[in-house]
Amino acid sequence: MDFRLDEEQLELRDTVRRLCADRFTLTDLGRRETGRVDRDAWRALGALGAFAVLLPAESGGSGFGHVGAALVFEQLGAHLVSGPLLWTTLAARRIDGAADGRRVVCGVEHDDASPEPVLIEHAADADALLVLRHDGVHVVAAGDLPEFAPLAPLDPLTPVARAGALPRGIQVGGASDAAQARLAGRLLASALLLGLSDAALEAARLWALAR
Repeated sequence: MDFRLDEEQLELRDTVRRLCADRFTLTDLGRRETGRVDRDAWRALGALGAFAVLLPAESGGSGFGHVGAALVFEQLGAHLVSGPLLWTTLAARRIDGAADGRRVVCGVEHDDASPEPVLIEHAADADALLVLRHDGVHVVAAGDLPEFAPLAPLDPLTPVARAGALPRGIQVGGASDAAQARLAGRLLASALLLGLSDAALEAARLWALAR
């Protein structure tokens, strides 16, 4: 089995890297610590196809599948790109405007019977909320979201809010769809963390050499 990336996959990775290097520089990190989504940069990611990377080509996606998604998210992690990247990507096939970056989609895994509070990342920027429940995938429109109380985040790039009881929303997928979304979400989150850790290691190496 050949695990080497082909030319199209390498071009995808390098294209995302160039956009991130232009739009999400480390020198600009202080401005981005407000935690709010930069809508212009978000649309640029959408135009590049970053949120549609899991969609097949016939549905307007890149057709690169999970390997392409991992390559994209590795670069997003390496450049500390903030915002609900994972949830917007998972919502691309279910919410109009998510795939092209016109809408910012947040998300949670939630069981209606759970006593735990509902914590939503980037809630202030949510145009819609994707909810993975045991019985399927639901979408809650922005106008139906409950009031939420901002919390002090551990990561200044990732604001967190505590929400009240969530409405059921509209069901857009069954239990198997929710399971597939969870699996894809684990892949995307792992790729983000891989990119972040590689970038941190490289920064530490360069700092040590400069010393």
